[in-house]
Amino acid sequence: MSGCYRNGSAELDPGPATRAGRQPGDLEVMSTVGRIGFRAGVAASGAMLAYVIVQILQMVGVLHFPLDEILIFGTSLCIVLPAFQRESFSVAALHQ
Repeated sequence: MSGCYRNGSAELDPGPATRAGRQPGDLEVMSTVGRIGFRAGVAASGAMLAYVIVQILQMVGVLHFPLDEILIFGTSLCIVLPAFQRESFSVAALHQ
């Protein structure tokens, strides 16, 4: 409810971040954590797109053994690692 009046008075409500006892410098830490989480999410999305492309190429018959399996397993690992990193930074952002 940031920007709302509290108790009908002219005093502005400071917002949930200030009410929770956070300091102004905490926003810088949260934005850094948010940037890292965003980049991890973009990396996971790119890896998911690569996984779909490799899977289509495998189904069409362009990729054959062993390259198809290597690329499928490699791209699936690239999906999971940034996603876990993003989740860990999301949890870190919530606990700060």
